[in-house]
Amino acid sequence: MITEPDRIRELFDRLSEHISEKCSVFMVGGGAMMTYRLKSATKDVDIIVENQTVFDRMEKALIEMGFEPKIPESIYGRLNISNIYIRDDYRIDMFSERICGKLSLSRKMIDRSHLHSEHGKLRLYVCSLEDILLLKSITDREGDYDDCRKICRHDIDWDSFFDEMVSQSQGENEVWISYISDRLTALSEAGFFIPILDSVQRMEKEYLERWSGSLLRKQTSGVSGKKARIVRSSCKGCHECVELCPSEAISFEDGGACIDPDRCTGCGSCVTICRFDAIILRT
Repeated sequence: MITEPDRIRELFDRLSEHISEKCSVFMVGGGAMMTYRLKSATKDVDIIVENQTVFDRMEKALIEMGFEPKIPESIYGRLNISNIYIRDDYRIDMFSERICGKLSLSRKMIDRSHLHSEHGKLRLYVCSLEDILLLKSITDREGDYDDCRKICRHDIDWDSFFDEMVSQSQGENEVWISYISDRLTALSEAGFFIPILDSVQRMEKEYLERWSGSLLRKQTSGVSGKKARIVRSSCKGCHECVELCPSEAISFEDGGACIDPDRCTGCGSCVTICRFDAIILRT
């Protein structure tokens, strides 16, 4: 557990000793919130890098410092962490270019970030509160909702938040609208003023209408022969697939989802909506 902001600075000071070429990294999550004085401690430092080249440089430096890479556990499936690095009581979660598989480190996010500190050839930036809020609106780790509440107690540029959400939620990424709508609705119900909520909820409704129409076309055009299967170790029992399955093939038993193969049509709706990558299609 990191309880002092200076320990983050010290960490990157030591990292810089192993960096021979220019690198810029962008901090989000608990470490970033500590710099905004919104958290007093964090169990990990989340950083995003722009490309694989920077990722490789950072990974090499971390390993030289004695950090041990760990394969992310199944509970982090929705986050799509590129790798986790642990040494003593330090832990770094490093993402390469994208978070949660879809959300990119965009140019506007980079422009909104501010320089935290320089460490030789290594520059540490902190993402804006708007972008931290956006990231935490689509993740579901313990404490993310409480972090969103803390952020919303401060001035938020909701126009920037909304523009980034729209930019990121295109094509196959559109499902993120549902996650963001859920989080903002919960914040509104908790008493926070969310000026963009009506617009976000309208976008979610339009997305779900298109999504359900697409499923109907798949069902009427024939079945691929594939069936949905539950990955029990990843299922969190959220019930969303149970409620949204158009063929009512999913039930809830023993703390998790179960699929009736006789009812399953292989439409893939549950795979699309699952937030935890706990459902797959197989022949």
